[in-house]
Amino acid sequence: MDDDFRSVTDIAALELGAAPRDDHTDRVELVTLVRFATGDGVLAFGSRAAAWRVCTLLGTQLKTPGRVAVIEPRARPRWQVRVAEATGVRIRLGLLDPRGGGRRVQGLPPEVIARLDQDAAAIARAGFLATGTIHLTGPVPRLQITCPTLAVALAVAGALRRVGAVAGVRHHERTGAEQVTVAGIDAVATALAAIGAPRAAQRMRVRWDDRRRSRAYSATGKLTAANAGRAQQAAVIQVAAVRAALGVLGDRVPDHLVAIAELRLQHPQAGMGALGRLATPPLSKDTVAGRLRRLIALAERHTTQSDTTETS
Repeated sequence: MDDDFRSVTDIAALELGAAPRDDHTDRVELVTLVRFATGDGVLAFGSRAAAWRVCTLLGTQLKTPGRVAVIEPRARPRWQVRVAEATGVRIRLGLLDPRGGGRRVQGLPPEVIARLDQDAAAIARAGFLATGTIHLTGPVPRLQITCPTLAVALAVAGALRRVGAVAGVRHHERTGAEQVTVAGIDAVATALAAIGAPRAAQRMRVRWDDRRRSRAYSATGKLTAANAGRAQQAAVIQVAAVRAALGVLGDRVPDHLVAIAELRLQHPQAGMGALGRLATPPLSKDTVAGRLRRLIALAERHTTQSDTTETS
């Protein structure tokens, strides 16, 4: 499928899945990805890219074969990586705390955190593959990664900062999850390029520019339509006022005012400039507007004087 029909998130995921790494980087990426996985007997992910990447890395790093299966494909799909022993995988990767009764560590293993400066790109890349999304709605683009715990969120945010992207952490009240956010076109592009997705970063910039131009064009179109509507409404009101003025004044209207009034009635949608060009001799739009105002004012004065006379 062409990039024009993929989201920037999908483009980045495909690019990251194909990027070359070394053996140590692969290990860090596998540890981080499995920390994002849910489930006990299986490793479950909300991202297809994360599931396939874990399946590949399990074979190269742990010599453990895995198989990807999809569940709930019609609602909210989840991808499972089925291995012989998911608990054993977590133990070998240092993700279960032996001192805590075999519970999962709150963040990432100490040996990964100790090398955060060197392995920042691998940690941020794994976090993005697991739950990352890029949003091009709103005032600025955003890259968001939903993390299972606050400790994991802090580690991912720290990794993003070390690759040059300013990242913040906030607690999502509705879901209870911790969310890492990078906001701004330059910050998101920097993060994508640093973790191995420069093509996605460029594509995001193109789409964001297209979206901005589209919004500007839409706003201009709405303003133009609103102005046209107001002008049309004003013309309708003016035509009615001119017709009423001629009815009130009868043959007491000066010839030059009669001429412009007849043009107004014959061309109800024309602007002042267009009426002026139709006049003989041609008139400026200010002259046309002034004569129509004088005609209406003359009728109003005549009506007022008639009311006063009748009252007296």
